[in-house]
Amino acid sequence: ITIARNTFLNFGKGNGEAVGVWATSPGEQVQGVVIKDNRMDQDMLGIELGLGTGAPHLAGTQIIGNTITGGEIAVTLNTTFGQTASDGTIDGTVIEGNVISGVQGPAMALGSALNTQIVNNVVHADVAGIAGIYMAGGGPPSAGSTIENDTFVNEQQGSLFVTVANQSGASGNNAIVRNSIFYSPSGH
Repeated sequence: ITIARNTFLNFGKGNGEAVGVWATSPGEQVQGVVIKDNRMDQDMLGIELGLGTGAPHLAGTQIIGNTITGGEIAVTLNTTFGQTASDGTIDGTVIEGNVISGVQGPAMALGSALNTQIVNNVVHADVAGIAGIYMAGGGPPSAGSTIENDTFVNEQQGSLFVTVANQSGASGNNAIVRNSIFYSPSGH
């Protein structure tokens, strides 16, 4: 499946996403989805990868070259189904070359992100809370992920990189972060 060169405006006010890729059935496998060169503006969730229970698996999703403006979260790898932690996996996601601005929460929320590559993205935030990348529990730990050559700027005193190691399912969260810029012009 390829989703390319579209415009998504005002999706999901209150609950939902502009583009959602879900594996919710027991044993379900979704592989090789490409979300590329889209424009998303004022959508509650720009792009959501989600899992249900029964060991579903999302693999090899590519989120490349999108422009995401406004909304609550630009990209989320969601490993809870309702309030239940999933026993599935999201593996091998590439988040590359996206431009994200004006989001009112984290630009990227990674519930369980195995072997995720976050490369060459530009995030400009103006949020007093979590503004950049948020790694938490909810399923298997986020392991084997690389954050490289990204630029994160926040105009307020929010956090640009947060990993939660004491939340259920979060032990073992790890990521390699290299050659990226985390900048707060206000000095907070």
